[in-house]
Amino acid sequence: MEKTLRIPSEGTLHILPGEDRSVVLHNPDMGWVLYDNHVLSARPGNPPHTGRYENHIILDESAYDYPDVDNISLYFSWSDIEIAKDVYDFTYYDAIYDFWTKKGKQVVSCMASETKVWYRERGQGAPTYLLEYLGEKGTRKLNNGKSDYYLCDISDPYYQERLRCYLTAFQKHMKETNRLMRYMDLRGYGMWGEWHTGFMYPDLETKREALGKILEIWTSCLPDTCLALSYSYDPDEPYENYNDPNRYQDYLRWSAYDLAQKYPNLTLRRDGAGQEVKNCERMFCEDMFKTLDRGPFTAEGCNGYDPRRTVEYIVKDGLSLHPNYFTVIGWGGSEARRFIEDYPDLIREGLLNMGYRMVLTYAAYKMEATKGETLSVDARWINRAVGRAPRNYEVRFLLKGEKTVTLSAGMSGSSKWIKDGEYPETYALTLPEDLPAGSYQLGIGLYDPVWERDIKLPMEEKIPETEFCALGKLEIKEG
Repeated sequence: MEKTLRIPSEGTLHILPGEDRSVVLHNPDMGWVLYDNHVLSARPGNPPHTGRYENHIILDESAYDYPDVDNISLYFSWSDIEIAKDVYDFTYYDAIYDFWTKKGKQVVSCMASETKVWYRERGQGAPTYLLEYLGEKGTRKLNNGKSDYYLCDISDPYYQERLRCYLTAFQKHMKETNRLMRYMDLRGYGMWGEWHTGFMYPDLETKREALGKILEIWTSCLPDTCLALSYSYDPDEPYENYNDPNRYQDYLRWSAYDLAQKYPNLTLRRDGAGQEVKNCERMFCEDMFKTLDRGPFTAEGCNGYDPRRTVEYIVKDGLSLHPNYFTVIGWGGSEARRFIEDYPDLIREGLLNMGYRMVLTYAAYKMEATKGETLSVDARWINRAVGRAPRNYEVRFLLKGEKTVTLSAGMSGSSKWIKDGEYPETYALTLPEDLPAGSYQLGIGLYDPVWERDIKLPMEEKIPETEFCALGKLEIKEG
């Protein structure tokens, strides 16, 4: 911990706040993510599931809480919700959503409109009635080693119409039941329910047109949700497009990621950190991050959890992809729990470095002010973490004295603060006319109006029982 320095000079107090670099912060829109397959497993008619993707969560309040995991990703597919044409059943989704929110977790989603092949029979994406309509010509049949599965021709107008109806119904339900969904994995196309190995089109332009239309449908139906597009390797694409930096434009064009760049609520996730991330993918990640206008990025490690592997490198490589969210190595259930219990140091390293970590490094203000006056406060911030805030946070000041008040100084520029940059700001703080004269302790903090939460700051001195960084004394005089 670094001690705070306060230097009075000609009526102005200059503060160099002490920073606590060891404290773990749990802030919104960031943190470790656990996969929950409850919806995939719970629906009547699903065959018993075996293997690593067993349903690991039962609705039991005494169940393991996955400490230091702030986010739960609910895995489900289109066919889990639309059980027949225009018949939407949210029973299992709502139950598991409520189970986790009552435990203080933030719920994000992984919603596939195409088959999730590794989940075998449970992973069917599009509803059966739609597969039957598309028939043999409108589907691609593959086999995962256990059973056949089908991928849809997403250029078909009826497919697009039905996808729009489904997403509209999902958005309506979330709003009507107040089950907020700020972030969702867009698992909308391909063999894994990701963005690869889908229906085979006659040429690249037809494929691009289809993918572009699907992006428009997702983003327009879920306009208030950050949709994370998987940029993992597509086995149908020439490998050189991914690994040769000289073919970066070919990579963007083949995958249609250049089309994705125009939608502001599309963001990124990359699976396979620690082994699979290719050169052009890293370039794409950096390009998208540099725009500073995207929602949270996500990283996921490769190959589940195996203590014989170098899990330290998976964490290191994942953090190089600017994630706010990082999937617990092992993904879900017993493997994730083993990683959490075996590697508390890596859980901690992730929490200290992913997302955003706002530090106040300097502040200055006049130590005396008059009621009704506007007090100018200079500040300088730095972000220690590899991601960024998904929005600008409100700057608030706390005056603690005979009367304790919280005052807004407007919005910061926090969504543009990236790792180790210095960001000076000046705030105009209007002091209320009815504020009693006297001596006050002044504090500064950040507030997220979306989640209605104070942002935790790693500062050495805080005003007791608050998240406000303690600045110093302020003397308020009568006008």
